[in-house]
Amino acid sequence: MEHLNFKINILTTDGPQYDYLIHKLESKFTIGIVIRELGKYQRKNLLVQKKYYRYFCNRYQWLTRKILGYDKYRQQYFQYPRPLHSRIINVNKGE
Repeated sequence: MEHLNFKINILTTDGPQYDYLIHKLESKFTIGIVIRELGKYQRKNLLVQKKYYRYFCNRYQWLTRKILGYDKYRQQYFQYPRPLHSRIINVNKGE
């Protein structure tokens, strides 16, 4: 399918579902840049901002996904056939 004549930029976090989304968008649009905040920096910022409840919920969700095998399932479900071509910049919220 032909690319549309405008460029989009994406702000996201890490995770297989987001890379899959970027892959799908690449097939339809020209991607200017992808700016991605990694989960480890999100968690660090939650602690710095003293948002302990949100940090605990994030860690609990991570642990249950690990124990129940949802992480592996998500990685398999959100596979895509070729590497991403977009320019991806991983940032820390403090940068």
